[in-house]
Amino acid sequence: SALEAVNCAIEIQKTLFSHNKSVPEEKQINIRIGIHLADVVHKGSHTLGDGVNIAARIEPLAQSGGICISEDVVRQIQNKIDFPFVQLEIANLKNIKLPVDIYMIVLPWLDKKFHPKSSAKRKKYFMFSVILISIILITLVGYYFQDLLMPTNETESKTMPGIQWENSIAILPFEDLSQEGDQEWFCDGMTEQIIFNLAKLPRLKVISRTSVMKYKGSDKTIPEIGKELNVAHLLEGSVRKFGDRIRVTAQLIGTKDDFHIWTENFDKEYKELFDMQDDISESIAANLLANFSPQDITEIKTNRPGNTEAYEYLQKGNYYHNKLFLKFEVKDWKTSEKMYKKAINFDPDFADSYASLANLYNSYYMKLAKTDADKNKYMLLQEAYIDTAYKLDPTSANVLIAKGWVHRAKAREYNRLGDYDKVERELNEAFNSYKRAKEINGNLFWVKESIADFYLLRGLINLSVRYYSQAIEINPLSSGSYVWRGGANFRIKEYDRAEVDFKKALEIEPNHFDALFNLTQMLIAMKRYDEAEKLLIQREKIYPNQKTNWEHALIYASKGQKERALDTYRDKSIILYSLLGMRDEAISIGIEWSESRLLQKSSRYYFLKNHPFYDNIRSDPRFQEIQAKHKELYEENLRKYGDIDI
Repeated sequence: SALEAVNCAIEIQKTLFSHNKSVPEEKQINIRIGIHLADVVHKGSHTLGDGVNIAARIEPLAQSGGICISEDVVRQIQNKIDFPFVQLEIANLKNIKLPVDIYMIVLPWLDKKFHPKSSAKRKKYFMFSVILISIILITLVGYYFQDLLMPTNETESKTMPGIQWENSIAILPFEDLSQEGDQEWFCDGMTEQIIFNLAKLPRLKVISRTSVMKYKGSDKTIPEIGKELNVAHLLEGSVRKFGDRIRVTAQLIGTKDDFHIWTENFDKEYKELFDMQDDISESIAANLLANFSPQDITEIKTNRPGNTEAYEYLQKGNYYHNKLFLKFEVKDWKTSEKMYKKAINFDPDFADSYASLANLYNSYYMKLAKTDADKNKYMLLQEAYIDTAYKLDPTSANVLIAKGWVHRAKAREYNRLGDYDKVERELNEAFNSYKRAKEINGNLFWVKESIADFYLLRGLINLSVRYYSQAIEINPLSSGSYVWRGGANFRIKEYDRAEVDFKKALEIEPNHFDALFNLTQMLIAMKRYDEAEKLLIQREKIYPNQKTNWEHALIYASKGQKERALDTYRDKSIILYSLLGMRDEAISIGIEWSESRLLQKSSRYYFLKNHPFYDNIRSDPRFQEIQAKHKELYEENLRKYGDIDI
């Protein structure tokens, strides 16, 4: 978009300005940037058209280190950037028939006395400037920015991409108005289906189920919810089921002023349920998107099983499965399994039912399976069901995400057995599944979260931060996403951001163990011992059976209390030995630890490079050799997995 192009140009000039202040003149890089909005044509290796021609004519008019833009760009970014524009008095552009108004973006760090010359007076510089800007921008991205924004040879960008949504909405849980009050599962299913349908439209920001379900029964106002979820619209609705008929009332509301934009009643027979869901989804999208097309209508159609009975049992299975994330009850797990199997019996060809059952077995394997027999049983079950789901529908984003999770579970099992070749194979399969799911529906929370988790596991920290940020944007009440993004931010020395993330997770879920654990360690690393000890006391009250001797030992070691630290935590630890200045012991453990991670293809480069706990051994050549190996693996992983279009 024009806004993205301008923000990118500003960031380039700002970065170069900061760099140029610290280097001799002969090493400075000064460039001009011109931006225009128009069609371009790709012909072979060439890019042609008015967009290119006019931008090339605008570029020489900019101040060295500055940016000039056309009026077409100004219209797109008006009131959307923090810098003012000044219109330039420029003659007609060479070889451009129609007049083009040109504006300079006033960058506060540049010379305010700059007065642009006409294009005629700068004719002799024109061709040189065009060639210069092309060469510099290409080499800048490919070479120079890796030194300014990242360590040498690292091409992950720290910049978080902004997704440009045309509009935004949260679908609040539908209220059950049935006489018996026993249709909560149906209301939740209706909510989830409409979210899923609308999320297929990449122009529309749709808040995920996890966040909206937190408002079930809430007495918060529309503006309050809108602010918390950062959306412009909410959909409220109710469901009344009587006999073989369903009546749904839906109302679209603006969050800024609580204005009711649209209200409609949908009344159909139960057998027409899928048509009703499509009608509701289409009505919402048509009210929110300026150019809602027939292609969009086709895109958001409900993925339908062969009959409503299969759908009913699938939604009941989902209802009991989702309850497990709030509180695990064996009876709910067994009920969910039973419902999914009934859904499959009613429609053996509907892939989503098999994928949902595979997910249920995956959850049991990852969280509850303790014995080898249990692990083997639930591994085989999830494999069998996801294989069937994939054969039935290899283009379902739900199926592909579930497939990725199964491959992750298999990788975990092979890792436990020490078979690292198979670990690599399964993780590659997981990545390919996530990548394909993103191509099909990249607007789903679990697509973004799964890719972020994968990148974190592989040590591609900046990429994981990007995807966690995108996941949070559509699931702003996901405590886990804040915890893992906080951990990633800590590894790239973004301590303030990491602290905000951990505290946001605790705001959402005050007893979140991982948030408490990670925030405590970060506070110790930042030498804020009093705050860390208060958190430890809080955690010990909440989790009395969880040991905290590791964190206490870290505090003692950080304060130089060697005997007390070693007495508190008796296991061998590279971090503890490093803090205590025990170089040989730390390096010895570090080599063993490092080789294990390298075999798993899990780069710990940023952890080794930035973690304050390693400061005492950072200058040791043996530690530097360990870090170099992880940097090499990092770069290998980046080449292999860093090709997803962010």
